[in-house]
Amino acid sequence: RCTVLLPRVLLCWVLTSYLLVCISRQHTQQWRTAHPQLYSWSPAPACCTPAVLYNIHTITQAVHHIRDTMQEGRPLDLAMSRFRQHSGLRGFLVQPNLVLHIGMVSSLTKNKDPLEFVGHIHG
Repeated sequence: RCTVLLPRVLLCWVLTSYLLVCISRQHTQQWRTAHPQLYSWSPAPACCTPAVLYNIHTITQAVHHIRDTMQEGRPLDLAMSRFRQHSGLRGFLVQPNLVLHIGMVSSLTKNKDPLEFVGHIHG
């Protein structure tokens, strides 16, 4: 019986692997949005996060830190990670992403004030 079952299991494994490779990781990750229990949480990395969310009590400090960082010319994502660590905040990377990142360059530049993005909340 084992000799009959082994080829079937092997064939199923090969076909499933081939199907997952054809679908790609990005599309299989989207299946996890079906239920909150399927999301994964891990410690946030220091760089390359598509979005950072802060509560209303921390946003003022974050805005001041962003202003200082932009004047010093430091990379924004690393500076925000440093802010999180010094403030004692915990950061999480949630996958699949809860936000859509639409560019390769940060929205914040020296020509824009961070309050422009949070002014209606903070103001």
